[in-house]
Amino acid sequence: MKKALSMLCLAALLLVSSVSALAQIVDDTNRVTLQLGLLIDGSGSISASDFQTVREALADVLANSNIVPRDGSIELTVVQFSDSRARTEVSPTVITSTTFSDVVSRIRSMTQGGGGTPLWLGIDRITDLMRGSSQFSVADRQVINVATDGQPRVPVDSIDEAEGRRLSIQAVERAVNNGIDEIDAEGFGQATSDNDFRNFLLNDLVVPQPGVEVSSFSNFNAGQNGFVVFASTTANFEQIISDKFTAIFDSVGIVGGDDGRDDDGDRRDDDPDTAPGPGGRPVPFDTPMGAMLLTVTLGLLLVVLRFRDNLSAVRK
Repeated sequence: MKKALSMLCLAALLLVSSVSALAQIVDDTNRVTLQLGLLIDGSGSISASDFQTVREALADVLANSNIVPRDGSIELTVVQFSDSRARTEVSPTVITSTTFSDVVSRIRSMTQGGGGTPLWLGIDRITDLMRGSSQFSVADRQVINVATDGQPRVPVDSIDEAEGRRLSIQAVERAVNNGIDEIDAEGFGQATSDNDFRNFLLNDLVVPQPGVEVSSFSNFNAGQNGFVVFASTTANFEQIISDKFTAIFDSVGIVGGDDGRDDDGDRRDDDPDTAPGPGGRPVPFDTPMGAMLLTVTLGLLLVVLRFRDNLSAVRK
């Protein structure tokens, strides 16, 4: 009698732990499709208010699961280039329902470095981080996006614009040779009036070449050419980066969508016909993943019921 009861309790515990473990396995093994690196200009030519606008807009977009899915398909890396160095703001992190809030928090807490614009150091740093990630050999595509407002240069180190462009072009070549597939950019302020800087972004920075200027994403297919969005101010950065992310994600088959959690990351239980899936995203039971979860759950439930019947027979 006691042995049968113990076996029943053990089976029930097995049911709970197995379903939980299976959900975790599904979450952890969802393949990264895209490595996305964000290079943020934090030089002194950007006003404190503009830097804040860029920072908050980027955080808001990343916090929006309808734009950036939390299903483990994207790995994100963020580097700021400013002064005479490049600083890692977010190390390579796979975006899931458990990691996105920390990524958003790190971006909101970025402080502006000021000083020069060492773009080449940023390109080298983010390339090294992405290539050094365990996801490098797994992902289908590696994309770097640069947000900047001025020519690459570091006056304190006697590096003028011409030398800064030369160093940056060399860094782009190293990035491509190390497996970076695409580099895109947003050019603000000076980029709209300085033809040399404009040409540098279009013809030297972005890859694949030829670089193209994009003013509307309605009929644009990302992935074929490196592209630049020019804007006189950062006021519309959130819309620009939202549209750009969507275009990049579409090019590798990634689709944003509600992950079934509220803004605090807590699961909403308003859909009884779904089960937890990768990154916390609901998985309908009529999908292969949902069917697998349901089948395993029912199988283990039958084991529990079988032990219950055996226990009833012992009692009789």
